[in-house]
Amino acid sequence: MATSPKPVDLTSLNSEELKDVKRQLDLEIEQLTQSYTTLRTARNRFIECQNAVEITSKKENEGKEILVPLTVSLYVPGKIKNTEMVNVDLGTGYHVDMTAAKAMEFYKGKVEYVEKSLSEIERILDSKAQNGGIVTQVLREKIAQASAQSA
Repeated sequence: MATSPKPVDLTSLNSEELKDVKRQLDLEIEQLTQSYTTLRTARNRFIECQNAVEITSKKENEGKEILVPLTVSLYVPGKIKNTEMVNVDLGTGYHVDMTAAKAMEFYKGKVEYVEKSLSEIERILDSKAQNGGIVTQVLREKIAQASAQSA
């Protein structure tokens, strides 16, 4: 059973310890920001997939030529044969044929899941930023006290 960390009285720490706490918070903020950026990219890709399914599943697009992605940078010409079925990339190289409606639901669920994660990261980032501000303020006060005592 994991226990939550106990609050630390920042005023009981010396300047070096406060600097270490600030560095740790800055590192955590940087890592969370990278995760946030990665998740936003994933969300945007899922939205693009939804849009692609919506466009290609229209009955009037049957028989039209399209470029089919084989890799991120390699596309081959193809034709839409069946507007009711699409091939969905589930990740890690697995593809499944689904109805267009099922694919839209699949991508909608992915977008919702990623947006929940983004909201959680935003909340944590705000908290870490607030904590960083508090640590910085306490550190400034410690430095000012040390300057006043040495003067």
